[in-house]
Amino acid sequence: MKTILLAIIATLATQAHGLPEDSLPTLAEVQCKSVFEGIETVRVGSKRTSNSEGYTTSMTLSYDQQEYAVHTVLVEPSDVALVLAHSSLGNVLEIEVEQNPELLDRDGYGPATVKIDGVAEDYLKFVCKVGFVN
Repeated sequence: MKTILLAIIATLATQAHGLPEDSLPTLAEVQCKSVFEGIETVRVGSKRTSNSEGYTTSMTLSYDQQEYAVHTVLVEPSDVALVLAHSSLGNVLEIEVEQNPELLDRDGYGPATVKIDGVAEDYLKFVCKVGFVN
């Protein structure tokens, strides 16, 4: 039920704010990392399934020993990518990544906020990369 409500809310938000349609079909990868005491660690990884034309049909994100199925990807006009996913336990993973080229590092990572059930995972500073199929 929580997943259905999130999908409805995302659709309504997209329509109400004039945001682009869901970009899941063109999503190629999501990866987030953090640096703690000089050690870089990948925190979020992705597995993608695509159709014969190369478009994404599904994506799973791994974070904190849980798998999350991506259900909505929005790229806001303000150069922010929003990725929403849910786990089989009903937890919601939300990743918001700056996409402004001036804020991305040479590998395409930008400042990011990672939330679980609406609560920011702010004990670590995240940088994330959201890549799209050309």
